[in-house]
Amino acid sequence: MSNQYKKSVVPMFIAVLAIPALFFYQNCSKVGVQVADLAAMEKFTATSCDNINSKDCEIKPALCEFNGAEVADGSSVLAYLTSTVEEGSSCLSESRFCNNGSLSGSFNFENCQINIKKSCLFDGRQIRHGDFAEAFANSTVGFGETCISEKRLCNDGSLSGNYRFGSCEVGAPQACFHNGKTVQHLASVIAFADSSVAFGSVCNQESRTCINGVMSGSFAYANCSPGVPKSCLYNGQTIAHGQSVDAYGPPINKVCEKETRLCSDGILSGTYTSPTCEIVADGPADGGNLCSQFRNVQGDMRVYIEPAKAADQDSILEFGTFADNYWDGSQKFGKLYSRKLTFDVQNKAKIFSMVLTQASFDDWLSIKVNGRAVYFGPKSGADRMVYDAVNGKVQYSATQSAVVELSTSWNKALNIDLASYLVEGQNTIETDTIVAGGGESALKIKYRSDCSAQ
Repeated sequence: MSNQYKKSVVPMFIAVLAIPALFFYQNCSKVGVQVADLAAMEKFTATSCDNINSKDCEIKPALCEFNGAEVADGSSVLAYLTSTVEEGSSCLSESRFCNNGSLSGSFNFENCQINIKKSCLFDGRQIRHGDFAEAFANSTVGFGETCISEKRLCNDGSLSGNYRFGSCEVGAPQACFHNGKTVQHLASVIAFADSSVAFGSVCNQESRTCINGVMSGSFAYANCSPGVPKSCLYNGQTIAHGQSVDAYGPPINKVCEKETRLCSDGILSGTYTSPTCEIVADGPADGGNLCSQFRNVQGDMRVYIEPAKAADQDSILEFGTFADNYWDGSQKFGKLYSRKLTFDVQNKAKIFSMVLTQASFDDWLSIKVNGRAVYFGPKSGADRMVYDAVNGKVQYSATQSAVVELSTSWNKALNIDLASYLVEGQNTIETDTIVAGGGESALKIKYRSDCSAQ
């Protein structure tokens, strides 16, 4: 726009502003110019004329400029906030519109590139930017040691840290040798302090474990043999170790004293020397007036009979002495006393009842009637009495055992029917008593029978 145009138009603008309601029109070629737009016309370019008032003058809108390039009026250009963004981000853009030399918006960059971060190379493999690689200080370590590692971060082609190895292996454990045999790591063997010990002594043993080539413990032998026990000699008979033989002492008050003598490594327990015992019977054949249903009552320890005073009362039969500690036995291994009571039954149908009411003993007792077990004591639930004289133990059930010495004199009140076990002819009641230290055994039986007919 020329200076002459500017000088002539300015006074006109001032006059026009004083009269707001009046509009003036000026024709120049085919373009109509409104007075209110005159201030904006400074941005237009006048061509083909030097005077804006000339009718041949053509007014064109101004161009815009973006990054050194022209933008036509009414056109737009795509602009970006930044020229680059980091990987993972997006380029922000806007459309800038040219309006008579004025460009909308504010973004200044015509291009935007995503800055792709470089990956890293480690242990023959690519590590992406931002990812970690596990690295190790060593490729192998000894057994029991730990592989030391670090996380190495890839940052635009550069790895953090300095460990060089992509993997690490722990070495295999070493085996051991014991008595010429290979023992693998963590495997165990039983070892003994001695290769043999005297009879009765215990082979001292330990479990030795191989730990990476080193055996725990110190025992050197793979096996240990106990000594062979000696046998015993009794009455010209060889008694093997652990076996026993019945022996008798002289009868006292027509009662045979019997003991079981056990051979233990050449030593025979007990003192009785006779292999048999005989008692000469005297007195009435019914052995104390048990009436004719019971005859020939005999036993190898005390037998006491107390007949009933009336038909509706019980008679009493005692077998053994109710006293304390008249037998002795080893405190540790015990001693077995076997006793027998025999009698004949003439007519079983006339025996109304026969009940075992009391058993006094120390330490263990079993009772059989005609070979059938009727009582095991003193343990509750006992169903057997298996005597291990070598180790001083008594097994009283399928899974339970105890030592022979119970340190108690038992006096058990019982109610065991014996009549159902009787037979016509000879009957036998047998007792086995295991004594540790001191002990005894005695039974009380109450019975009723028809004695009216002999």
